[in-house]
Amino acid sequence: MLATSSGAAAQTQAGWRYWTPADGIQESHSRKIGSLPGGGVTIRHGQVKRVDVLDGYSVETIPEPRTRTEIETLMAGVNVAPGGEAWAVSEGVLKQLRGDEWVVRAEPRGGDEMRGAVPIDGQRIVVLFGSRVAAFDPTRDTWTTLIDADTAGLGRLGTMVRGFSGELWIAGTGGIGRLDGASHQHWTAFRTALLTEFAFPLPGSDGELFAAAVDVRTRHKVAVRLSGGHFERLFESTKALRAWRGPHGSVWLLEGTRTWRLNGTQREAVARHGPLSGLVYDVVTEPGGAFWVASTTGVGRYAPPLWRTPDRLKGLDQPVHAAIEGADGRLWFAATEALLELDRDTWRVHPMPADTQTVPNQTSSLAQLPDGRLAMTANTPTTHVLMAFDPRTGTFEQLRHPDGIRLLQLWRGRGDRVFVRTDAPCRLEIWERSGHRLVPALSAPGVCEKLRELHEGTDGSIWFGTTAFGGGVLRPGAAALDRFGPES
Repeated sequence: MLATSSGAAAQTQAGWRYWTPADGIQESHSRKIGSLPGGGVTIRHGQVKRVDVLDGYSVETIPEPRTRTEIETLMAGVNVAPGGEAWAVSEGVLKQLRGDEWVVRAEPRGGDEMRGAVPIDGQRIVVLFGSRVAAFDPTRDTWTTLIDADTAGLGRLGTMVRGFSGELWIAGTGGIGRLDGASHQHWTAFRTALLTEFAFPLPGSDGELFAAAVDVRTRHKVAVRLSGGHFERLFESTKALRAWRGPHGSVWLLEGTRTWRLNGTQREAVARHGPLSGLVYDVVTEPGGAFWVASTTGVGRYAPPLWRTPDRLKGLDQPVHAAIEGADGRLWFAATEALLELDRDTWRVHPMPADTQTVPNQTSSLAQLPDGRLAMTANTPTTHVLMAFDPRTGTFEQLRHPDGIRLLQLWRGRGDRVFVRTDAPCRLEIWERSGHRLVPALSAPGVCEKLRELHEGTDGSIWFGTTAFGGGVLRPGAAALDRFGPES
C-alpha cells in the first residue's frame, strides 16, 4: 500500500520540525491533516494523486481518495483506524482504502451532506452530516444515528474532531456539542445567545476545547475557550480566527495570516517560519501542547523544546549566578537585579531595591534562613550588605547582626545553616536555628578577610578557598586548618 518513503526533516527553529518536498512530502501546498492511531498524521494536498503519511520520522504515501481533478471545496482529513484501515469523506461519499484503491462504502441520503469521518474501530466509523451524526458499521453496512440536528439544538452541524479522551466534539451554527460514553451516545450541548457560527474546534488540556465563533451583535470573529461548561472569550478581530492550546499553558492564535502566542495578558508575535510563512489551512492538536500546521508552504509540527526561556523571563538580561530549593519546594535564583521565584509552573520576578544588586561572581551567596526568609550577599554603590527577602510579604530589608556588627558576605551551608562573614572585626559565624556561633579557625586574622568561597561537606567539614593563599579544610572537631595551594 505504501509507495515511497523518505527521511523526515531536521528541526530548523526551536521546537519546530518542517516538511517540504525536499523532505519527502508530495508538495508544499498542504490543505488537510488527518490522524494515525499511534501518533503522526496524514496530509492531503492540492491536485497531487498521493496522500502523505508522516509518523514524525519518515514520510510514506497512500493514494488520494479524490478521483476528479478539481480540488474539493469541502476537504476532509484521511483518518486511519486502529486496525490500519484508512477512511475519508471525499467527493461527498464515505470511502475506505482497500489495498491501493479507494472504495465507496456509503452515500448520503437525499438532500444531506457528509462532512467528515472519524474511525473509532473496525466496526464503528462515526460520520458527520450537516443534519446528524451517525455511526457506520462496515461489517454490516448499517447506520446508527447518534444525534440529529433537531435534538442537538445547534442548528446545522459543521465540523467534528475527536478529543484526547475519546470524546467527539461537534461545532454547529448555534454552539458546541460533545458526544461521549462507550458508544458515543451521550450528548451535551453548550450554547450562548451572544455567539453564533461556531467552527474550527480543537481539543486542549483537561477536557477544554478551543473554537472560533462570530459575535451576534458586532459580527466580529471571536476565539473562545470552552471549559467547565462555560465559554471564555480569548480574542476578537475582524479577521478569521483559530485558537488552540500550546505547550506550557500558552494559547496560540491565528488571526488572518498572523500567528500570536498568548500568555496571560501578554501577546507575542510568532516568527513567520516554515508553514507559518504561508496561508494556513489546517491545525491539529496533540496532548501535552504539541500541534501540527498545514499551509501553502508545507507542514510543521511544534512540540515543547527541551530547553527554553520561560516567557516571564524573556526580558531578563542579567547574570543568574546562584540557586536554591526552599523547604516548600519553591526554587529561588539570584539574578543580579532581581530575585527569581519558581513556584511549580509559575515564575515571579522580585526586583531588588534601588541601587542594590546580588553579586554575580558568588555562586553560594543565596540561602534560606531558619525563619523562611531568603538571604543573599548584595552590592550597593558604597559597600557589600546582606539582604533578606520575606516570601510572605514580598519585601526586602537589610539583614542585621544581633550585636550590631556589620555583615559583609554569606555562604549557604547544609539544611538551613548559613555561614556569615562580619566586618570590624572580621570573623566567620554559623547561623542556625539555635542561634549564631563563631568559627575561630576561620576567623583568624590573615584568613577571615581572604575568604572567597565556602562549602560544607556532608560530614560537616568546611572547605574554603581564598583570594591569596589557595584553600583548605576545617575538619569536624579540629582546631587548626589543613591548607593547600599551588605547591600542593
